[in-house]
Amino acid sequence: MSQLWDTFSQAMNNTFNISRIMDTWTRQMGYPVVTVQEKDDHYILHQERFLLNTDNTSEVEEKPNPYGYKWYIPFTYLTEEDREQRLVWLNLGSATIPKPKRGWLLGNCEFKGFFRVMYEKEMWGKLAEQLLKNHTKNHASIDNYNDHNLLFDFPSLMTRYPRRLILSLACEFEVEKAVSYAKSMFDNWMKLGHPLPADLAMTIYSVGIKEGGAKEWDFVWNKAKTTVVASERDILLESLVHTQKSWLLYRTPLSKMVALEYVTTHWTELVTKFEDEVLMQDIVREVTSFVNIEYHYKQVGKPKTS
Repeated sequence: MSQLWDTFSQAMNNTFNISRIMDTWTRQMGYPVVTVQEKDDHYILHQERFLLNTDNTSEVEEKPNPYGYKWYIPFTYLTEEDREQRLVWLNLGSATIPKPKRGWLLGNCEFKGFFRVMYEKEMWGKLAEQLLKNHTKNHASIDNYNDHNLLFDFPSLMTRYPRRLILSLACEFEVEKAVSYAKSMFDNWMKLGHPLPADLAMTIYSVGIKEGGAKEWDFVWNKAKTTVVASERDILLESLVHTQKSWLLYRTPLSKMVALEYVTTHWTELVTKFEDEVLMQDIVREVTSFVNIEYHYKQVGKPKTS
């Protein structure tokens, strides 16, 4: 094998020591993930071994590793400001590249390198927005896929984790196409019973609740009450807080318990502040509408002083 690498080196006029580079890829387990971290006027590129589950000790090699899980990595990148593909080497460590004045940075162009790239939250948002806004090949090759595959159907090289993260961030940044996609998925689930991808469910539920009204909220609430899967119930309940109609939250027993606790704790303060007997009667009627156990009756019967 070393003769093959030497031949490659000679073909490149010995510009690179191919044997030394390739040893880091063929003589140790796994592959790297490169993290792009913004600092002042540049980006720092850190490398480390990629582990799908950092708690899984079976993924950690017991044998001594002379390379310390570091690689020679040819890191290609593009920026929104300069669409020319550039290259920087990570030589068993980190590297720095200049920060563009504006816009995104995309690493590992066209996925040619055998490594993953992780960005900070803000950069994920910029990339998601660009993907959804303009994703043609002549725009920095940021996406080589058609409209139907855009963002939500990554090639096999990509895992489902980046897909979930990008959709979540795109919706958080209110990228129109991402929100529309998530809302349509929610509608198909609600009206037609289409199952949702497990990794996208939380984002889709949340967008459906945020963009919808009482009908969508009630549907998710009823699903949460009837599901026998605890993890699914937690996700459904968590998504309910994303409603833009705060009065909907009051319809759950938990919120009424919180309201009852507040009224009993601040009773004297509320009476002094409002001085309206009819209003106070309405408040008491609402917060006690679910009272059905002795503890709650005692709470109402003996309001606390604030």
